[in-house]
Amino acid sequence: RHASDRSFLLSLSGVVWTQTTIHFATLSASIRLAHKYQCHNILRQALYVLTSYYTRNHEEWKTRENHPLIATPKDAIDAVLLARLTDTPAVLTTALFQCAHLGPGIMDEVVRLDGSRVTLPNADIALCLRARESIAALDLLGLQHLAQTVSSTRWCVSPEECRNTAFAFWKAATLGFDGYDPVSLHPWVNVLAEFENLHLDTPGVSFCKLCMESIYANFALTSPRAGTLERLPGIFGVTED
Repeated sequence: RHASDRSFLLSLSGVVWTQTTIHFATLSASIRLAHKYQCHNILRQALYVLTSYYTRNHEEWKTRENHPLIATPKDAIDAVLLARLTDTPAVLTTALFQCAHLGPGIMDEVVRLDGSRVTLPNADIALCLRARESIAALDLLGLQHLAQTVSSTRWCVSPEECRNTAFAFWKAATLGFDGYDPVSLHPWVNVLAEFENLHLDTPGVSFCKLCMESIYANFALTSPRAGTLERLPGIFGVTED
């Protein structure tokens, strides 16, 4: 067993880090084995990949689809365990943030490369459930900006329809809709564009031209939602170096 583990680590040091992509299960195995056998160089490289994916840098976060690590949302469960194993708080906050958006999937098992099955500890599940209220409050601020912008637009040509559309968007963004990933933290105007694409043929679900101009002139709605990432350590009670 030890010999096969070490052979696996040696193969990683010469192959995996020169490839353009790496699957999360492979990265997880390398971190756990490198930590176990104190292979510091491999551990350092593997943690660099993990921390650059579960990052609090908004510019890097919003382009994660281009990251060499191939991971699913549920892999965040294992990422939390890896962060605690290696004492890497930089990974912990965003991995917990991802877990908080898994819905019922937060209770699921993750199957590792060796066939073992792991779940999120009860304490972390409780932490995520508590954090969801704070995260939702941050989303609510953005949605309030949109509602206030629409309601204060002068000379709106269809006030009732625009108010109803704002309410429909508010409800959809709160409950979720096809094409909207709340973890992406895209600017609210991007989310609104996705919502509108779903309702191109829905009567009564659209903003008038003047309201749309007001929305796109509102910095709070067009700017990146980096503030959410900045607040995660406080929300989850994690101290980062």
